[in-house]
Amino acid sequence: MKIFDAGFKEFSSNNYYNASINRIVSDASIPKGSFYQYFIDKDDFYWYIINRVLDEQVSKYDKLLEGANGNFIKAEEHLFFHFAVLLENYKYRNLIRNVFDSSYYDVTNSLISSGGVDYDMIYGLISQKRAKIVKKMSKEEFIIVFSMMRNILNTSIITLISKDLTTKDAIDFYQTQVNFLLKGIL
Repeated sequence: MKIFDAGFKEFSSNNYYNASINRIVSDASIPKGSFYQYFIDKDDFYWYIINRVLDEQVSKYDKLLEGANGNFIKAEEHLFFHFAVLLENYKYRNLIRNVFDSSYYDVTNSLISSGGVDYDMIYGLISQKRAKIVKKMSKEEFIIVFSMMRNILNTSIITLISKDLTTKDAIDFYQTQVNFLLKGIL
């Protein structure tokens, strides 16, 4: 899709405020009016690009969970590893860096809710697999722990980008946080 590629390029090269619809439509070789047939404004298109990139990364979460035999801790770890490798590609790293620079709060919420987390589906699959990790957890406790894991993932992505970490350093940072969660601090 020409418009997506042009938007991805523009938002990877510029933060939200400096990005230009004129450059996007010019790069996509489409009339400006065509752009507005599909998108309300720059903000609408911006979030279309961001959500599409994020959704592509987390849309197969059920497969990650299956591959981890219902262990959502391992599934989250695989998801982070996937993001860390993806962010080795500077076009993705620059896009996410620009997004965080422009709208940290909004993108963090988008990362947290990406993929439409279906707690019932995840908890059901975990229970079905009888994963050790949740044997003693109620659904409410699971949601709290899952949210904590997703916050670790988000923090690790932000740190990877803001401190320009290597993939190995980012994975070490992520695993250190997960180990604190699993072992407790006392």
